[in-house]
Amino acid sequence: MNSAELISQKIIKLRNKIRHHDFQYYSKADPEISDYDYDMLMRKLASYEADFPDLITPDSPTQRVSGQPLSGFKSVEHITPMLSLSNCYSVEELHDFDRRLHKLYTEKVEYVCELKIDGVAMSLAYKDHSLIRGTTRGDGVTGDDVTANIRTIKAIPLTVPSFFPPDFEVRGEVFYPVQKFDEMNDRRDSDGLKRFMNPRNGVAGTLKMLDTSEVARRPLSFFAYDFSTTQNTLETHMEVLELLEKGLFNVNQNRRLCDTIEQVEDYWKLWDSEHKSLPYETDGTVIKLNLLAGREVLGATAKSPRWTIAFKYSPTNTITKLIDVVWQVGRTGALTPVALLEPVHLMGTIVSRATLHNWDEITRLDIRIGDRVELMKGGDIIPKVLRVIDENRPPIINAPPKPVVCPECGTMVKSDESEAVLRCNNWNCEAQVTERIIHFASRKAMNIEGLGTKTVGLLVEHKLINDAGDLYQLTQESLEKLPRKAEMSAENIIHGIRKSISMPLDRVVFGLGIRHVGSGSARILAAKYNSFEAMAAADVEELESTDEIGSTIAAAVIKFFSDETGSELITKLACAGVGMAQSDTERVAQSFEGMAIVITGTLEKYTREEAADLIRVRGGKVTSSVSKRTTFVLSGANPGSKVDKAQKIGIKIINESTFDQLMA
Repeated sequence: MNSAELISQKIIKLRNKIRHHDFQYYSKADPEISDYDYDMLMRKLASYEADFPDLITPDSPTQRVSGQPLSGFKSVEHITPMLSLSNCYSVEELHDFDRRLHKLYTEKVEYVCELKIDGVAMSLAYKDHSLIRGTTRGDGVTGDDVTANIRTIKAIPLTVPSFFPPDFEVRGEVFYPVQKFDEMNDRRDSDGLKRFMNPRNGVAGTLKMLDTSEVARRPLSFFAYDFSTTQNTLETHMEVLELLEKGLFNVNQNRRLCDTIEQVEDYWKLWDSEHKSLPYETDGTVIKLNLLAGREVLGATAKSPRWTIAFKYSPTNTITKLIDVVWQVGRTGALTPVALLEPVHLMGTIVSRATLHNWDEITRLDIRIGDRVELMKGGDIIPKVLRVIDENRPPIINAPPKPVVCPECGTMVKSDESEAVLRCNNWNCEAQVTERIIHFASRKAMNIEGLGTKTVGLLVEHKLINDAGDLYQLTQESLEKLPRKAEMSAENIIHGIRKSISMPLDRVVFGLGIRHVGSGSARILAAKYNSFEAMAAADVEELESTDEIGSTIAAAVIKFFSDETGSELITKLACAGVGMAQSDTERVAQSFEGMAIVITGTLEKYTREEAADLIRVRGGKVTSSVSKRTTFVLSGANPGSKVDKAQKIGIKIINESTFDQLMA
């Protein structure tokens, strides 16, 4: 088989795969892959066809807008085709779009930025100021007449004011508000019906219903984003949006007029981080040339207008294959399962590892070696396995074995039922020693420059150090004898270690790695006791009486200072002069002084413990339940009943972005 035949077969296979996903998305409203993965398939096909133009056929997915009209509805031809938008996923691609547009268009360029609503595109036709037809996009040329269902949506005017031309067309997006969608899904659960996968999936399923009375009971909404007529006197897209708003169409308020592509970039960055706080789903921003006359000049390709582009948000979910599961030993001896994956692109990085948390999570997911799995990543969180896709799982496939001994030192592991973790209790386990010292040297603790993971590993491996106290006995000569396995400067490392001696006590206490003691708890302890000696002399009752120090932290502190290894470490540090500086607690603005704050849901930037520490060091209290005395609730993803209770009694609910602003 020659190379042309091989490429031809690849193109045919790729087209068939894309058509399959078109059917799943448009006809069954049951997508199997993410938008990002679908776009990557289209890009690959377009790349092949660009290299081998003789193999392009009229029915290729690249030559027309995807999708077919749904069965059961009358097909209607659009007055003008409903073309799809070109997509970009990086700032570089955005700037490429800007450069292409400037080459074709010599007038002054202004862009209008809008949120790309994640729903179902709709065309509304008005005649004599009254709605006469609602049509889905379909294949872009013809769509389904769903007028009866569209008329039930209260956000769509059935008649318009006389300042509109008599006959015109409005285009926009039908969507479900997130809260209304969740409530509807809960009702479906109660009725024993299958939940909709997501709001867009729910819209598609609702619009193809033949029972209009059922559609009327569903909380669909609509955002208008375009207007066209043969009697147009408007000059800009911003004027179009203002006219629609004046005519009582629902128009999204989060729009912006931008003079430069850099301003467009800033708009995208804002909503890339903030879009999850919105009451509706949006999967990117749409950038449009503001001047309507310019659109006529630029025109369109067979599939997409040249004057607009959709800049998608950073993808947070993708699908890949599980190769193996290995166990990682942390500084407290906890064994954490890590999934080894086929490398996959996610949020701008190549991901090949993801956390599985603990053995209970492996059991809950029913994960097997060779499974296809969906990954999720948000903000700076380590990627995690969200679910297993087991529809095509082979009948015989191995589950990862539960470890009996520590994979690093061979010690028998024990189950810690209180934390649902497996733990190696060998204090001298090399992996634990290494992780404890890495934590001690980390930026949030002693911030020892030059002492990275590889260097610490070498120092432990060659028996130069066995705990953090040994760092202060190192010499430049001993470091220079190490094999050059890592980029390092012995002089810089010694300088960094000596510099860390002046770190305040609270940073040292945090660096000790006492279980359950985060940076906030460390600040509170350091501020009260001012020295290791005073801290070591405190009894359980005294520690527990300290504001924000409960019985769990108190027990952990007592255990550390009474243990021989902990006592030995403190002695080494004291001899080196470490821990003599006063805490810098007073340098932190007491932004939350006197406030009672509840944390709920999964946060993106912080763990729950980290967020609690940030609150405590700023004078606030973290409480476990919502009451009238609660100042506000910090809510992440999947918050549960605490948010519901806060809403009922009128307690303010904030997201992480607002939380960061309050801390500043």
